[in-house]
Amino acid sequence: MIRDIKADTPEVPHAYEPEWDVWCREIERFDITPDTTLIGHSAGAGFWIKYLSVNQQLMIDKLILVAPWLDPDSTIANKDFFKFKLDSELGKRTKKIVLCNASDDSASVQQTVARIKQEVKGIEVQEFPEGYGHFTYENLKTIEFPELRDIVLGMANV
Repeated sequence: MIRDIKADTPEVPHAYEPEWDVWCREIERFDITPDTTLIGHSAGAGFWIKYLSVNQQLMIDKLILVAPWLDPDSTIANKDFFKFKLDSELGKRTKKIVLCNASDDSASVQQTVARIKQEVKGIEVQEFPEGYGHFTYENLKTIEFPELRDIVLGMANV
């Protein structure tokens, strides 16, 4: 715990070959409450969107989606992983949803971002300039991402 902020980082296996039941089992070891901030990157962000769309009884504080990906081209082996009805009212069960998108991320991420922006009401989009790419070390050339910290702590001008 740092600064009275408890943080858990579930480690889902096989990120590039996701299995819905396995990923759910991993994250359900942790409590998700109205004070919880959930952060997901890429397929992990897509997972949180689906998980919260399926589990509509859950209330959370913030949902932060970094370069969300919902496999619009059906490229993963488990083609059913991202087949679901996106809950357009997701924003009613959270105080804030922030989507972080970089202008130079892949076409499939841009397709996902467009879908989320179109279908989810009340989402805030933080657009990042060229050079952020998919928000990985390869793109950023650092492990630092202070903008994410600021969003989590509510200090960002989103």
